[in-house]
Amino acid sequence: MSDLPTYTSPRAVADRLGVNYRTVLRWIDSGQLKACKINMRVLIDEASVAALLEESELPAKASG
Repeated sequence: MSDLPTYTSPRAVADRLGVNYRTVLRWIDSGQLKACKINMRVLIDEASVAALLEESELPAKASG
């Protein structure tokens, strides 16, 4: 089952990366993050977040 994609919210991505929520929405609009809308809820593909981190200089915040 690990082949299934995992998704997260724009707010969670913003918190994890230490950026504004609207910045995450702009990244979705520009195609930098892959997202889908299900029942009026925007969900971002975790693999897309990982790819953004790899190609950018944004450090991921430590969780905990």
